[in-house]
Formats: sequence, structure tokens, C-alpha cells
Amino acid sequence: MGSATNNGTNIQLGEKAGLENQKWIIDSDGFIVNPQSGKVVDISGLGTGNGTNIYLWEKTGAWNQKWTLDKDGYIINPQTGKVADIAGLGTAQGTNIYLWEKTGAWNQKWAFEEWPNLPPKVR
Repeated sequence: MGSATNNGTNIQLGEKAGLENQKWIIDSDGFIVNPQSGKVVDISGLGTGNGTNIYLWEKTGAWNQKWTLDKDGYIINPQTGKVADIAGLGTAQGTNIYLWEKTGAWNQKWAFEEWPNLPPKVR
């Protein structure tokens, strides 16, 4: 996603560089917030279908911006039951992250370095 902070900026796979645009906080209301921009992880156009883009957007409080994290490493949208997924099992920098039904594949599991800011139900 580079350092862009505009609404609609794609959330993409990237090399870990420790930059502010790579840091995320999940708040107590279930929003995944980027501290650099103050914007949240959002499902494009309130979409529910497999392959719907996930991007950065200003916080509106809509269901398509709420997420839960589970102990197995899934980032789940509770409304759809679908997860954040790396498109096409991609490994290249810049590969889009999108919504997909949970399959258990490695491209749907995420590792979190720090857990202190997560709601108690997912620890």
C-alpha cells in the first residue's frame, strides 16, 4: 500500500519494514486501525462475495469495517463470516488482500507480534 492514506488504497502484501503504514491496532469496537492514517480496514462497497477487495477507508462504523481475530490467526468479518485472504495464494509484494470464505489455507492465517491491544475474547 506504500505510504498512501487515501480512501480506497488497497491493502497489500509487503515486506516487513517496520514503517508506520504497516502497523495496525484493533480497537475495542472491532475496528482495525492504521495509526499513520487513522483509517480502518474496510470491505469495498459493502461486498460479501469471494474476491471483494479489502482496502483503507475512513471509519464510518459500518459492519464492513468490523473484524474479529481468533487464536488460530484468522482475521474474520463477523457479518459475512469470511476472512482476510492473500489473493491467489500470492507471495509477491503488492499482492492484494481480499475477502474470501475460510478454507484453512496458509494465505488466510496471520501472525501477530503483539497481542496486548486485542479484545480478551481472541487471546
